[in-house]
Amino acid sequence: MNRDLHVAQGAVQEAVRENPGLLEKICGDHQARNQSGLQPAVSIESELHCAIRDIMLDKQVPLFDKRRHVSVLVRTELERLGEFCRTQDGRLFFFQKSERRLHDLEQKHFQHLLTQFSGLSVTEVGFRFVLEAVAKPPLTL
Repeated sequence: MNRDLHVAQGAVQEAVRENPGLLEKICGDHQARNQSGLQPAVSIESELHCAIRDIMLDKQVPLFDKRRHVSVLVRTELERLGEFCRTQDGRLFFFQKSERRLHDLEQKHFQHLLTQFSGLSVTEVGFRFVLEAVAKPPLTL
C-alpha cells in the first residue's frame, strides 16, 4: 500500500512540475465560474482551496485517488511554506517560516492550521487521511 501511495504522489508531483501553471489554471477556471454567477462572486479561497475542491468534485477521479492527490498537494504546499522536523523520539513538528512558529502535528492547533490552510473540515473523511499522510515522511526509493 505504501508503494501505491508513493506512485500516486509521484504522479501528482510530476504533473505539477511539468505544468507549473496547473494550480493557477484550476483557480482561473474557479474564478470564471464565480463570475458566471454559478457560485458566489466573493471568494476568500486560496489557490490550494480551489485545487482541492476541483479534485474532490472531479467525477472521473476515484475517491481512493482523490485523497492521495489532495494529500500530495497539501504536503507540497506545506513544504514550500516551512519544514517538517522529527525529534529523536519520533514526534513530528512543522516549522512555519512566515510565523516563525513550531507546530506539533499531534496537537489541535496544527489541525486548525491545516483546516485554515487547506479548506478541509475536521469532520470530512478526507481530512483524517490528509493529516496522516502529511505526518508520514515521504518515501524514497
